[in-house]
Amino acid sequence: MITNDCMESMKLRRCMDSMEIDHEMVEANNGMDALITLGEMADQDKLPNIIFIDANTSKIDGFEILNILKSDAVLKNIPSVILTNCGTHVKLINELKIDFTGNIRKNIKYSDYLKEVHKLFENFQIFWMHKAC
Repeated sequence: MITNDCMESMKLRRCMDSMEIDHEMVEANNGMDALITLGEMADQDKLPNIIFIDANTSKIDGFEILNILKSDAVLKNIPSVILTNCGTHVKLINELKIDFTGNIRKNIKYSDYLKEVHKLFENFQIFWMHKAC
């Protein structure tokens, strides 16, 4: 997970725990650290199953991170989810033609946030099942 916001990390972790999703969350405090960490993970053949990217990260913003990830031969196939404050971010990503898997709105009630995360993981289960075939 790439975010400057520890509350966002806690909220996502809480959702995944409540859904009983077995997970290990590796966090980065900014975009630059995230890219370094992802590079190290790739070198060790320990790639994440999914990458959550806050649109408002520091040093390198979420849009630039998505561009970098999607231009990397290894990292481009990992599902990437953008965490946004508003629909404008998603519209901008679409206009820039950056490939991303989904988005989660950050500034909503926890119950709605949980529904979005749940729906996202349901979709990923379908994706991962097809990928394994």
